[in-house]
Amino acid sequence: MADPRFIANDRIAIANQCAFGRALSMAMPSLVIGPIIQKGRMETKEDRKHIANYVVQVMAGPYAEFHFSPMDFQEEVRNADERQARTVVATLHNCSKLAKIFFNDANRLVPKFVEQNFETITRLANELGKRGTLHQDEIDAIIDPVVMAA
Repeated sequence: MADPRFIANDRIAIANQCAFGRALSMAMPSLVIGPIIQKGRMETKEDRKHIANYVVQVMAGPYAEFHFSPMDFQEEVRNADERQARTVVATLHNCSKLAKIFFNDANRLVPKFVEQNFETITRLANELGKRGTLHQDEIDAIIDPVVMAA
């Protein structure tokens, strides 16, 4: 379920369509990656780490669904998530080959991330399913005191 206010007010929020045609929204850690996107490039090792972590976070949901809840898995949603992550990476690289390599390298980290953080991901998914939208303070309360490894 999309929160139209979130999509309208968060300049980095991206709306897409799921298999059933409903709009979905994906919250990006805009405080962290927003400035990198505004620069239009990854200038530092820290920038690259933040963008790689973003790719892992975006792709973790589809990966977890596919492996742990295959009845809920929607290929169209996974494809939309991948397009979103690839688009962010591509906007920060002037070479499509390097963008592809960067995305693939980051995406290889997803299985380990999901395995290490499965309980936390499950709690977040359950709450998101109930509420439709989670804001940063709500996410922090769900994760606390767990720090997600990435």
